[in-house]
Amino acid sequence: STNLSFPNIQIPLSFTLLLLVLLHCSTAFNNVTPPKHVALICDGNSRWAEQRNLHPSMGHAKGAEVLTSSIRHFRDRGVEICTFYGFSTENWSRGGTEINDIWTVMELTARSFYDTAIAENVRVRILGDLDDDRIPTSLRDVLARLEMDSGGRNGHDLQSELHSESTSTLETPGDDLMVCIAINYGGRSDIVNAGRRIADLVKNGDLSPEDIDERMFEKFLCTSGIPDPDLIIRTGGEQRLSNFLLWDLAYSEVYFSDKLWPEFDTSSIDDALDWYSGRCRRFGGRKVPATLTDPSKMNGDTTLQHNR
Repeated sequence: STNLSFPNIQIPLSFTLLLLVLLHCSTAFNNVTPPKHVALICDGNSRWAEQRNLHPSMGHAKGAEVLTSSIRHFRDRGVEICTFYGFSTENWSRGGTEINDIWTVMELTARSFYDTAIAENVRVRILGDLDDDRIPTSLRDVLARLEMDSGGRNGHDLQSELHSESTSTLETPGDDLMVCIAINYGGRSDIVNAGRRIADLVKNGDLSPEDIDERMFEKFLCTSGIPDPDLIIRTGGEQRLSNFLLWDLAYSEVYFSDKLWPEFDTSSIDDALDWYSGRCRRFGGRKVPATLTDPSKMNGDTTLQHNR
C-alpha cells in the first residue's frame, strides 16, 4: 500500500486520511449551529427531595432554581426558544398538598423572574389552560402579567393568520430569548381543542373543510406561531413523552438523561447540546445536519445543507 515517508517513520496513507477526517469532524461539531428551540420535561424534583429526606416542596423549589439558571445558559449557548413542562393535565391526579406546593413555588418563581425577564428581554409565553378555576387566581394573574409585559404574545393574531398563505412564526430579534411555560397543558387536549374550534368555524360557515390542512390546523394550537422543537430533553431516567407537545415534536430529536432535574446543571445542558450536534436530521428524506431547524424550509431539497 501507499505510505507517507518521514525520517525513520512509515505512516500508511489510510491512517493519515482517517486523522484528517476526524480533524474535520471535530471542527465541524465545534462550529455547529445550536438548536433554535429546546423543550424540556423537567422530571425528578420529588425523587431528588426524597433521596435527601426533604419535603417534596423543597424538590420543586430546587427545580425552579435550576430552571432559571438553565435559561441563562441556554441563551449563552445560542438557543432562542426554551419550553418547559411545568404542570400537565395529568398532574391533577397528584395529592392536593403537593399541587398547592407546586402552585406556591411557581408563583414565587414567576414574581422573582419578572424583573429579570423585562431587563434581559426574555419574552415569556404561557401554554395551556389558565382559565381553569382550580389554579389560584394570584398565580394566573402574575403569569398573565408576566406574559403581557414581556411581550410573549406579540405578533400572534389568529384572525389575521387564518387569511394568510404563509406560516407565521414568532421571531426572537437580536439577543431576545423566548421562554414558554406549559401549565395545565396536555398535547392531546391541545389537539382536541383545536379540532373543536375548527369544527365550530365549519359549522358556522366561516371555514371550508377543503381549506383545512396541517398548516391551518396548527394555527389553532396553543403553540401556534412557535417553531417546532429541534430538541426534547427529558430528565429523571424515564423514557417517554408524557403527553408533551405531541403535534409539535414529530421530527424533534429526543435526549434522555438519568439525572434528576435539580441535578441537571450547565454541564448537563452542554452534554445534551453536544449530543444534538452529532445527530443527522433527515425529516423523512436523506442526510440533513442537525443545524437545519425547520423542515418546511427544505422545499423538497433533501440534500446536505445548513440553515446558516
